[in-house]
Amino acid sequence: MVDQYPLWNDYWEDKKPKLRNITVPMYATASYSTGLHTEGSLRGFQLASSTEKWLRWTTTQEWHDIYQKENIDDLQKFVDKYMKGIDNGWEKTPRIRQSMLGYNRPSVVNRPATEYPPTDFRHETLYLDAATGALTEAQVSEEANSVYQADSSTDEGSFFTHKFHEYTELCGISKVKLFMSTDDHNDMGSQQYCPAAIKHSISYLQDVYVVLRKLDKTGTPLWHQNIPMKDLPPGTQPSDIPNGNVWRYVGPSGRLRASHREVIPEELPNLSTAEYNDLMGPAYVYHPHTSEQKLAKGEIVELEMSLWPGGIVFDAGEAMRLEVKGGQPILPEFEGLERVWRGRLEANIRLRTGPDDTLEFVALKLQQQFIEDSAHDYAGMREIVRGSSTWLKGAEDFGWRMAVQQEEVHNFEFLGKKNRISVFEHDFLPRSRSEIYATPKDVTARPPARNLGSGESDLEDTDAGFG
Repeated sequence: MVDQYPLWNDYWEDKKPKLRNITVPMYATASYSTGLHTEGSLRGFQLASSTEKWLRWTTTQEWHDIYQKENIDDLQKFVDKYMKGIDNGWEKTPRIRQSMLGYNRPSVVNRPATEYPPTDFRHETLYLDAATGALTEAQVSEEANSVYQADSSTDEGSFFTHKFHEYTELCGISKVKLFMSTDDHNDMGSQQYCPAAIKHSISYLQDVYVVLRKLDKTGTPLWHQNIPMKDLPPGTQPSDIPNGNVWRYVGPSGRLRASHREVIPEELPNLSTAEYNDLMGPAYVYHPHTSEQKLAKGEIVELEMSLWPGGIVFDAGEAMRLEVKGGQPILPEFEGLERVWRGRLEANIRLRTGPDDTLEFVALKLQQQFIEDSAHDYAGMREIVRGSSTWLKGAEDFGWRMAVQQEEVHNFEFLGKKNRISVFEHDFLPRSRSEIYATPKDVTARPPARNLGSGESDLEDTDAGFG
């Protein structure tokens, strides 16, 4: 449906939760380490019309949290109060229990508050200094540029760091304001701390991603372990922790497509603009996604976006780093999804074919196109291409990934060798067309060519994705 309706319309509006219609008592939990229940939980809690509502922030992964006995008992007390009418004193429970992650130190857990963020927090502004890579409290006087290659899988983006000289807590929604441009395309596809007032030039950008990282006193980026070691199998070592968002939390993140940069007030029933701003805070940015505003070559545009709610504890000497990049800055929910995320370019080459075209036709047409265009590098989907024996000389200069409509197996000559192409092993909805995606060449990221034995594939560590 996103392909069919890329902009917000009546279809998407119909799917949007009517939060103002919620009037029942509410017990809400919010987790930093989830793709669903961070901003979604906060919006649901803040914007619901319920007068009897409670919010508890967790420091562990939400599945781990919900099975802890003390949390089960806590929820049971709420249910007994409002489902059974038991007078158990639940209403004395703090309306908000705030938690903040320590990463390399103990976390703050269940600190009582009456509103979010708590009243003792203040909104601060830091400025990006592209010349020094710093986040500064004073506005930068000299204009500077920071450039990164958004379509590269190895370019980590632009970094801006702020060191804390005393114990500091970051809490709530953050906002970042960037001034960006692209010389190569027509799209670029906080924090309490951040609106930036400096031009930030980006080479070839479609989507902009940002994340706040905690650095220790040596400048090493940290991650928060979402499930305590005591609750993992005996003998588990930190190196055994899977590299996924369920297990490791990096930091609060945000993302925006440059052509969707329009910002407007969100209008909700029975809620004034002042009341909305009071609930969501000054750092919350609402993008309607109802139109595209393409960029002119070299045009500098203002991008303003919110980061998801965060809660981080910093000791004196530790630092916060804002990272601006062209790809997802957080870990995937499950290992392997990062291969899909890597295919993030609007510059993908699409070869469209009819629903009756065969795999042989599609693959050979793509082979011809790649041979003629040396600007493309390897990419692949190991779920599709299997059994490649050896690559011909020069074939390492290009590669491919493809998603096709037909669910069948073919054996045919591709790249001069007999190859077995296995299309989707699982059931997928029919496609109206076949699509081919190519990834622009990144010479620094290309692995050296190697000869493979029979039955091996050189696509094990490359991109995976479906058209």
